[in-house]
Amino acid sequence: MDEFKETNDLIQQRIQKITDLKNKGVNPYPLRFFPNADSQSLIANFDPQSTEKKSFKLGGRLHAKRVMGKASFAHLKDKSGLIQLYATRDDLGEEVYSLFKSLDLGDWIGIEGWLFQT
Repeated sequence: MDEFKETNDLIQQRIQKITDLKNKGVNPYPLRFFPNADSQSLIANFDPQSTEKKSFKLGGRLHAKRVMGKASFAHLKDKSGLIQLYATRDDLGEEVYSLFKSLDLGDWIGIEGWLFQT
C-alpha cells in the first residue's frame, strides 16, 4: 500500500509544479521547439581556439543537475548523447534561473546558448 501512496504523492507534486508554472505565466508544454544541432555534432565540431560564439539550440531530457547557488551545471541527453550545461543567475536572470533550478531529472527541456570550454 505504501507504494501506491508514494506514487500518488509524486503525481500530486508534478501536478502542483505544473499549476505553479501556469500561475507564473509559463507554458509547461510549449507547442514547438526547433533544435538546430545535436550534442555530439556540437562536441565534434567544437574549436577551443576560436573566439567566435556560435549559438545553438538543443532539446532533450535533463539527465543530471548540480545547483550551487548562483551557478549550476547539468547534463542534457539528446538523441546523440550527453552534453554538459552551465547556467548562471547573471546570464539567465533571477526568474529564469529559478525556473531552471526547479526542473526535475527527466524533464524535457529546450535550451539555447553557445559552446565554451571549462
